[in-house]
Amino acid sequence: ALSHHLRHFNLDMTKRYITQDSDVSALWTEVEWGYSGHIARSIVAGERSVSGAAGERLKKTVRRLLKLFRQKLLITSPERLSASLTMIMQRQGLVLTPKPWVTCSSPRTRDAALKAACRRGTSFESTEVGPNFAGAGPTICGDCPYAIIDGSRQAFVDDEIDHLDSAVSSCARANTLFGEFESSRLIELRAVRDSRYEVAKPLCEAEMEE
Repeated sequence: ALSHHLRHFNLDMTKRYITQDSDVSALWTEVEWGYSGHIARSIVAGERSVSGAAGERLKKTVRRLLKLFRQKLLITSPERLSASLTMIMQRQGLVLTPKPWVTCSSPRTRDAALKAACRRGTSFESTEVGPNFAGAGPTICGDCPYAIIDGSRQAFVDDEIDHLDSAVSSCARANTLFGEFESSRLIELRAVRDSRYEVAKPLCEAEMEE
């Protein structure tokens, strides 16, 4: 809410301002990791349908934890699993940033900047780390190794597809460069929706009980 009020493009800019105060910085960190815990719990509980490279990795991690716990005859409650998953996310330096179309898990590192899809084909300073949200979007994030694609975010993509569909159908756009661009983007968005959002699945109860 504060980021929106200050008209900041992303939360990192807001963070620079408010974390100058040590008490507020601690509060920020608590909320940031609290959100990570919320994501972990919803994935473990099978309440969140996710896909994308990072989403599939997190589900795979849960399955691996389940197998490990059962081999050691440990209690495999959802709370224990989600706490373990959250700890792994912290160790990997994952920073979860929600966007209308995706949850980005990119760490704030130089290596992550080199791998992030939103920085591909661009030059950037050696001091820059993590993603560049100005270059992000549904068609960009779809192939990113840090994307957690949530099936519930499909509505955002559907709205954009509907908007482009109407624009492309307009006579004013026919045989124009702008119309061709919109047609191309419409095709890309539909492909991303079909291959990423519509295939997003939760961890099923059968996997938890195996």
